[in-house]
Amino acid sequence: MAKNANENLKKGLGALRPVRLDQQPDWGLSQEDVEETLVGRQGPALLFGTFPPSRVLSDLEARGALDILRGRGYEDFEFRSEGEDAFENRIRLYGMHPESDGPALLMDVRTHRGELAGRSMCLDKELHVRALIWEWLSFQDPLVGFPAGIEALPGQDHPGLGIFRISVDLMLDYVDEMDIDALVGLPQYFHNAVLYSSQFRFFKPELEGEFCGLRRDLLGEGLARASRALVEGRVEESGSGRRVTWKAAEQVYPIRGDIQAHFQHPAYAVEVRRTLGENRFRLLDG
Repeated sequence: MAKNANENLKKGLGALRPVRLDQQPDWGLSQEDVEETLVGRQGPALLFGTFPPSRVLSDLEARGALDILRGRGYEDFEFRSEGEDAFENRIRLYGMHPESDGPALLMDVRTHRGELAGRSMCLDKELHVRALIWEWLSFQDPLVGFPAGIEALPGQDHPGLGIFRISVDLMLDYVDEMDIDALVGLPQYFHNAVLYSSQFRFFKPELEGEFCGLRRDLLGEGLARASRALVEGRVEESGSGRRVTWKAAEQVYPIRGDIQAHFQHPAYAVEVRRTLGENRFRLLDG
């Protein structure tokens, strides 16, 4: 199980390659021993394997997120640890609602912690990055459908809860407390990258430049329409006629060390501006 999860994650990483994705010590235990200990006998849910649910709920309360959820009819919030394998950290927030037969899933956060390596052309050196890999993050109201005329984002089954920005800002505060160099996201869709872009940048500056061009040229069409067009291959680079489709790549929130220096290097900004200036995109009719 752990091997399959790690293999799926490796497929999503490009410029930064996994060196180690679990950081579990070798105590001479079999896979069955490990899974029985870490899965069959789980302790309390810990966000990112570090932060207890009591603190997370208290902080969400202080920032107004739980009041927003109460305004939607939810009460009795509970975090549960539901990792799919022995090395994955996955916690979910549930709430009770009068219209639900049982606890409703409101928040789903799945991460791996490990070490990544990749070459920085800006620093002209190989980087080794202690990272929390943000594999999946979801905030949806499972009891609500989309109103007429409102287009769902790709991969979205229900509308959001109105707590995305509050929750992400809180999680970034937590990440700053951890002994890691960076938080690495793998946005599966264009709209994911847009939502994270105020604090995250793509590791490769040419990808960041192209992404900035996509935002500049497509967001006027609406976020959902632009994101869906990139999934369906209905975006064209005007100069070359190249069809553009969205591919997940490493979007990084740097904290310290060489990975932070990579993004602060003048060569990074120069390459972003060059790529941005060379590309123009347009959305094609479906």
